[in-house]
Amino acid sequence: MLTLGNLKEFSMFHVGQQVMSRWGKTRIKAIEVTDESDRKYGYDVQSVPSNCTFVVDLDNGHWAYGDTISEIGDDDV
Repeated sequence: MLTLGNLKEFSMFHVGQQVMSRWGKTRIKAIEVTDESDRKYGYDVQSVPSNCTFVVDLDNGHWAYGDTISEIGDDDV
């Protein structure tokens, strides 16, 4: 988690990171930052704060909106 002054804490998602999705544990293959008007397509990035609108491609063949995945801590692996 990052804390910047008085800003709310947020986490980062990265390509290659293991996450929990509705399909179980998986890794992020690609991330696209999107906006509310078009949540499915955006710009490729390597990392994104969890408070942004984004979509991810997963290594299990699925994709997911950023607000539907969660980090897996080191204790969870």
